[in-house]
Amino acid sequence: MTSFSLAFHGFMRVGEITVDCKNKQMHTVKFENIKLCDARLEVLLTSSKTDQFGSGTTIVISKQKNKNVCPVQIMANFIKVRPPYLGPLFCHFDGSPLTRYQFSALLKRSLSVIGIENNGFKSHSFRIDMATTCALEGISDEQIKEMGRHATVWIVGSSIIKHAFGEARGRPGGVNLGLQRMGVNIWWQGKCGGKVLDMKKQIRTMLKYEDPPTILVLHIGGNDIGKESTKTLCELIRKQFSWMRQLMSDTVFVWSQIIPRSSWRYSDNINAMEKCRMRVNTSIA
Repeated sequence: MTSFSLAFHGFMRVGEITVDCKNKQMHTVKFENIKLCDARLEVLLTSSKTDQFGSGTTIVISKQKNKNVCPVQIMANFIKVRPPYLGPLFCHFDGSPLTRYQFSALLKRSLSVIGIENNGFKSHSFRIDMATTCALEGISDEQIKEMGRHATVWIVGSSIIKHAFGEARGRPGGVNLGLQRMGVNIWWQGKCGGKVLDMKKQIRTMLKYEDPPTILVLHIGGNDIGKESTKTLCELIRKQFSWMRQLMSDTVFVWSQIIPRSSWRYSDNINAMEKCRMRVNTSIA
């Protein structure tokens, strides 16, 4: 119950309250980062998926009159019975941390016990429902985005994206390109040698940690030119976009055109590769 309460009231991502199957605790909130006050609960996140500088952020959750649903009271009751171990906040009596699988299984079982169909509920439903609740209470979209620490822009693709992220880190605007002043966070994910068919796995992995973005910029295809025919490559890219649209219906997709190269993976014929590149760009754009 406490993990559900914190996930909802704190706009928490599942990766911030659980560990994955490999017991990675990179962004998991720690017991020592919890501070209970009379009127509020403070949760320090030392890092998160949208905090690419690792500067940390503190989430403040206010007390509510109804003690049955008050997140501060629920957390206080939990701490009284929690095993005396440092490390991940949510753990078993032997100190082992709560896993993502266990969290999802507990959610499914809880819904079943109270007679609610669980098909439409996932681990990220708490964040979505909290955003909906805030909107119904008249809180502006800008405030909700700030409270939810949303990653609104994903830039995904090959090594060009990886190198661009490295360059952005040293620029005045940083990895968010100066857009953080407008409440925009950017998540860069570049893979060396990344091909079109690699994107599905990459997007699935990102969706485990984040809700679908507002905008997804996709830069792929350059490493496939010469291996696939122009027609086949265009069909593969379209299929990827079609799959992503079904998965992220509210996301705006941006195609980042394949840029010229001095050499290509699968051919030394620069002129032929350049013609293929332009045809793919024209077809997809």
